[in-house]
Amino acid sequence: SPSPVVAQLSDIYIFNLDYVEHIDVLEDKKEAPEPLPIISVDKISKRLQEQEKDRAKQKTYIGVGVSPEGQRLMNTISKTISDCRWHNQDIVVMGEVTIRPPYGPADLHCVEGSKALSHISKIVEKHYDEEAKQGRLPSSQH
Repeated sequence: SPSPVVAQLSDIYIFNLDYVEHIDVLEDKKEAPEPLPIISVDKISKRLQEQEKDRAKQKTYIGVGVSPEGQRLMNTISKTISDCRWHNQDIVVMGEVTIRPPYGPADLHCVEGSKALSHISKIVEKHYDEEAKQGRLPSSQH
Protein backbone atom coordinates (compact mmCIF):
# COMPACT_ATOMS: atom_id res chain seq x y z
CA SER A 1 0.00 0.00 0.00
CA PRO A 2 1.28 3.50 -0.75
CA SER A 3 2.70 5.35 2.22
CA PRO A 4 0.97 8.60 3.20
CA VAL A 5 2.69 11.80 2.18
CA VAL A 6 4.03 13.54 5.26
CA ALA A 7 4.21 17.29 4.98
CA GLN A 8 7.62 18.66 5.80
CA LEU A 9 7.40 21.71 7.99
CA SER A 10 9.75 24.52 7.16
CA ASP A 11 10.17 28.07 8.33
CA ILE A 12 9.42 30.24 5.33
CA TYR A 13 9.31 33.99 5.64
CA ILE A 14 7.55 36.11 3.05
CA PHE A 15 8.46 39.77 2.90
CA ASN A 16 6.64 42.53 1.09
CA LEU A 17 9.47 44.10 -0.89
CA ASP A 18 7.57 47.40 -1.00
CA TYR A 19 8.75 47.86 2.59
CA VAL A 20 12.35 46.70 2.07
CA GLU A 21 14.78 49.55 1.65
CA HIS A 22 18.10 47.74 1.49
CA ILE A 23 19.45 44.17 1.47
CA ASP A 24 22.95 43.17 2.55
CA VAL A 25 24.32 39.83 1.35
CA LEU A 26 26.28 38.48 4.31
CA GLU A 27 27.68 35.39 2.63
CA ASP A 28 27.55 33.91 -0.87
CA LYS A 29 26.88 30.17 -0.83
CA LYS A 30 28.72 28.08 -3.42
CA GLU A 31 26.56 24.97 -3.16
CA ALA A 32 23.06 24.73 -4.60
CA PRO A 33 20.28 25.65 -2.16
CA GLU A 34 17.98 22.99 -0.78
CA PRO A 35 14.82 22.57 -2.82
CA LEU A 36 11.92 24.63 -1.54
CA PRO A 37 9.02 22.73 -0.01
CA ILE A 38 5.73 22.79 -1.87
CA ILE A 39 3.92 26.01 -1.02
CA SER A 40 0.16 26.18 -1.35
CA VAL A 41 -0.52 29.61 -2.80
CA ASP A 42 -4.26 29.04 -2.33
CA LYS A 43 -3.76 28.33 1.36
CA ILE A 44 -1.61 31.44 1.80
CA SER A 45 -4.09 33.57 -0.13
CA LYS A 46 -6.97 32.28 1.99
CA ARG A 47 -5.06 32.97 5.22
CA LEU A 48 -4.27 36.52 4.07
CA GLN A 49 -7.95 37.14 3.26
CA GLU A 50 -8.98 35.85 6.70
CA GLN A 51 -6.41 38.08 8.40
CA GLU A 52 -7.61 41.09 6.40
CA LYS A 53 -11.23 40.39 7.40
CA ASP A 54 -10.15 40.03 11.02
CA ARG A 55 -8.25 43.36 10.87
CA ALA A 56 -11.30 45.10 9.41
CA LYS A 57 -13.48 43.59 12.16
CA GLN A 58 -11.01 44.68 14.87
CA LYS A 59 -11.27 48.29 13.61
CA THR A 60 -15.00 48.27 14.29
CA TYR A 61 -14.23 47.57 17.96
CA ILE A 62 -12.30 50.85 18.35
CA GLY A 63 -14.45 53.66 19.71
CA VAL A 64 -13.98 57.30 18.79
CA GLY A 65 -13.92 59.72 21.72
CA VAL A 66 -14.87 57.05 24.26
CA SER A 67 -13.40 56.68 27.72
CA PRO A 68 -10.55 54.21 28.34
CA GLU A 69 -12.96 52.26 30.60
CA GLY A 70 -15.45 51.96 27.78
CA GLN A 71 -12.78 50.83 25.32
CA ARG A 72 -11.45 48.21 27.76
CA LEU A 73 -14.99 46.88 28.25
CA MET A 74 -15.49 46.70 24.47
CA ASN A 75 -12.20 44.83 24.15
CA THR A 76 -13.38 42.30 26.75
CA ILE A 77 -16.81 41.79 25.17
CA SER A 78 -15.43 41.47 21.64
CA LYS A 79 -13.21 38.56 22.74
CA THR A 80 -16.34 36.56 23.58
CA ILE A 81 -19.04 38.02 21.31
CA SER A 82 -18.07 39.15 17.82
CA ASP A 83 -21.47 40.79 17.25
CA CYS A 84 -20.74 44.04 19.06
CA ARG A 85 -20.20 47.56 17.77
CA TRP A 86 -20.03 51.18 18.79
CA HIS A 87 -23.02 53.44 18.24
CA ASN A 88 -21.64 56.88 19.12
CA GLN A 89 -20.63 56.47 22.79
CA ASP A 90 -22.74 53.33 23.37
CA ILE A 91 -21.68 49.70 23.02
CA VAL A 92 -24.34 47.67 21.22
CA VAL A 93 -24.12 43.90 21.72
CA MET A 94 -25.99 41.44 19.50
CA GLY A 95 -28.28 44.28 18.44
CA GLU A 96 -30.19 43.79 21.69
CA VAL A 97 -28.18 45.14 24.60
CA THR A 98 -26.86 48.70 24.82
CA ILE A 99 -24.23 49.67 27.38
CA ARG A 100 -24.12 53.42 27.96
CA PRO A 101 -21.44 55.51 29.67
CA PRO A 102 -20.00 55.14 32.26
CA TYR A 103 -20.27 51.47 31.17
CA GLY A 104 -20.89 49.94 34.58
CA PRO A 105 -23.05 46.90 35.32
CA ALA A 106 -26.02 49.23 35.98
CA ASP A 107 -25.68 50.85 32.53
CA LEU A 108 -27.04 47.93 30.49
CA HIS A 109 -30.31 48.45 28.63
CA CYS A 110 -31.94 45.86 26.42
CA VAL A 111 -34.77 45.40 23.99
CA GLU A 112 -37.85 43.81 25.49
CA GLY A 113 -37.81 40.03 25.64
CA SER A 114 -34.06 39.73 25.05
CA LYS A 115 -32.45 36.65 26.54
CA ALA A 116 -28.96 38.11 26.05
CA LEU A 117 -29.06 40.51 29.01
CA SER A 118 -28.10 38.05 31.74
CA HIS A 119 -25.22 36.63 29.68
CA ILE A 120 -23.84 40.08 28.85
CA SER A 121 -24.34 41.23 32.47
CA LYS A 122 -22.10 38.36 33.60
CA ILE A 123 -19.41 39.39 31.11
CA VAL A 124 -19.58 43.02 32.30
CA GLU A 125 -19.47 42.04 35.99
CA LYS A 126 -16.54 39.69 35.43
CA HIS A 127 -14.77 42.45 33.49
CA TYR A 128 -15.17 44.89 36.38
CA ASP A 129 -14.01 42.28 38.90
CA GLU A 130 -10.83 41.88 36.83
CA GLU A 131 -10.44 45.67 36.54
CA ALA A 132 -10.75 46.03 40.33
CA LYS A 133 -8.16 43.28 40.88
CA GLN A 134 -5.77 45.18 38.63
CA GLY A 135 -6.40 48.37 40.57
CA ARG A 136 -8.01 50.18 37.64
CA LEU A 137 -11.34 50.87 39.30
CA PRO A 138 -12.54 51.48 42.81
CA SER A 139 -14.71 48.59 43.93
CA SER A 140 -17.62 51.06 44.36
CA GLN A 141 -18.08 50.82 40.56
CA HIS A 142 -19.85 47.44 41.02
